[in-house]
Amino acid sequence: MAGTSKKPAHRPSRRPQILRAALEEFGVTGVQGGDLAAMSVIADRAGVTAAAMYYHFASKSDLLVSLLECAEPDIDALLDEVAPTQEATAWAGSMIEAFTRWVRRDPLMARFYFITAPSVAAPEVRDAYDASQQAFTRRLVEVLGRLRPEAGELELWTQAVALLALMHEVVVTTLQDRLPAGRGFATTERAARAIACSLVGGT
Repeated sequence: MAGTSKKPAHRPSRRPQILRAALEEFGVTGVQGGDLAAMSVIADRAGVTAAAMYYHFASKSDLLVSLLECAEPDIDALLDEVAPTQEATAWAGSMIEAFTRWVRRDPLMARFYFITAPSVAAPEVRDAYDASQQAFTRRLVEVLGRLRPEAGELELWTQAVALLALMHEVVVTTLQDRLPAGRGFATTERAARAIACSLVGGT
């Protein structure tokens, strides 16, 4: 019909594609000299132009903060997966099992959140990471408080921080080749489960 214009077909966002490419690149290169892979390298891996990269992410720091935001639903899901309906030590063991399953399922995200992101010096990334860790710790405190109502606030926070440190060590041990040959997730999970149970067992 005369006078009508045809709208261009909607193109799906390349944002998820770019985020996954960034995870893959950081998984290969890690942090080198305090810096990460260049935006152009990530664009090449994602199969997009530099212009497309900067359309979605204003800077590398913006990209890194977005990756942290992608990790947060996974972290929250761990706590939702293990309902606090059992006694504290059983919950702690189940929590470590769920966490280890997540590390197996998405090692790139686990590596980024627990190894790569803490090494980034950019203030906005550091602030976002600290806020994410504080939120996760606060949720652990809330769950532990329901499981151990007799415990004081300081004890709950200490246990939550210790659990988070244990999760970090699980990632480092399993993804940084610290295990002897022939050992893997099962060995780490058993040890971490025992430690977690002892951490929340009370005094």
